[in-house]
Amino acid sequence: MKILKYSKLLVLVTGLTLISTSCDKNLLNVTNPNQQTAATFWKTSKDAVHATNAVYQTLQSDGAYGRFTDTYEDLRSDGTHAESPWTEFTHAGDFQTLPVSFQDNRVWRAYYIGVFRANQVLEHVPGIKMDSNLKKRLLAETHFLRGIFYFNLLKMYHNIPLVLHTSSDPSKFDVPQTSPDSVWMQIDKDFQAAIPDLPLKYSGDNVGRATKGAAEAYLGKSYLFQKKYQAAATEFKKVIDSGVYGLVANDRDNFDKKGENNKESIFEVQFSSTLGGSGTANGNGIWGTPQPNWGENNLRGNTYAPSGFGWADIEPTHTLENEFLQDSTINGNVDPRLPASLFYYYPGETVYGVPYKQAYPNSYKTAIFWRKYERDTPGGNESDVKNGIDNRLMRYADVLLMYAECLNDMGQTNSAYKYIDMVRSRANLPKLANTKPNMTQSQMMTQIAHTRFLEFCGEEHRYDDILRWGWLKDPQKLKWLQQRDPEFNGYKPGHEYLPIPQSALDANPKLHQNPGY
Repeated sequence: MKILKYSKLLVLVTGLTLISTSCDKNLLNVTNPNQQTAATFWKTSKDAVHATNAVYQTLQSDGAYGRFTDTYEDLRSDGTHAESPWTEFTHAGDFQTLPVSFQDNRVWRAYYIGVFRANQVLEHVPGIKMDSNLKKRLLAETHFLRGIFYFNLLKMYHNIPLVLHTSSDPSKFDVPQTSPDSVWMQIDKDFQAAIPDLPLKYSGDNVGRATKGAAEAYLGKSYLFQKKYQAAATEFKKVIDSGVYGLVANDRDNFDKKGENNKESIFEVQFSSTLGGSGTANGNGIWGTPQPNWGENNLRGNTYAPSGFGWADIEPTHTLENEFLQDSTINGNVDPRLPASLFYYYPGETVYGVPYKQAYPNSYKTAIFWRKYERDTPGGNESDVKNGIDNRLMRYADVLLMYAECLNDMGQTNSAYKYIDMVRSRANLPKLANTKPNMTQSQMMTQIAHTRFLEFCGEEHRYDDILRWGWLKDPQKLKWLQQRDPEFNGYKPGHEYLPIPQSALDANPKLHQNPGY
């Protein structure tokens, strides 16, 4: 079930401004009963829930997982490239994003709007008289979400200001950048603060909210980025031992409508093609001002959709396709994750119900497109412009592979086999414990990287892996990436991170541009 009618509730938080009047103040000093203000809000448990829902809504926004976080993360990988007339995407793919980029500004702004909303909740909700358990849970959810906002900001921009409080004092609006180590510490604190008061699972309309397992998984991932392997392994093992999660039998269930919030999903962004209005919250020059016609759909579907059925701005690489073909199942068949992830030609393949040869008569042998998160039901009964498929941000498969990575990094390579083979077995691939026993630590790392590349292609994880493994700073690895995806030829030192948007620099004189820009 869907949670949180985000868009309509968002107005309650972003509209907390006091109303002033002109003319005779004595005659017109009245309160508009139709306008929520800081003085009339933050009174009831309903206000607390609505405000927390508005923090969740950040994840749906265009700069977040409505479109641009997905495209930035995916395009800077060797599994995806930009085939778009829009330079916002091509520049992202070849590491040439400009400080004046529309897309760059959207991402930065989205997450800092989310931080602002979270800070409001953390400051005001403690003072509301309400059920104490509900209050604790809402504050825990908000800590979790602020942790995600800063996690994304830090790994994308590296040098960012850390803002933990709201202020009405203009002299405190301009905040300098904080050391990355200090931001990592705060991210860990937010996830740690969330864990004790979050439930293991929800039911009914609350399904989709942050759980204890989600906070533990993200805390583990934060530790992994910091190379704190033992601490990360501890958190991942808690998730594994909880008994709440498992791998679904059909990998495709992780990327379509019917499989939303399944047992493999640890945390996902809730989208809908039916809730709310007919419009999309993608800005249209007014991002930040909620509109009554905003729906809860996303633009990722149309942005990634195949040519002729969507914009096809973002396409998979043949490098990805070829790597899928390196392995065969136990029965000698193609890895089932390939047709679940990509549209590509094989006998009987269709695209939105249309035979592949008919859809692409001149290029059917070479044309490949994304299938993940696409509405490729026969007849195309739901437009991908109004795509409402949830984005699975954290899956149980990710926890298993990150745990295997931690074990390997700690020298426990033989113990890592079990967890990588759990993911491979779901795809009916032979167990590495049988085909490649006694691998060295380096060989196991190669296998983990290969498995992660295929398992999470088009899910915004590959560039995170490239970044934290330091491949861009390794001349041999960088050359290898350039051979796999020529877009990497555009990389230069410093461009592993995005530029600080020029609009942010103009607004805050205490900010400094990232090195290399």
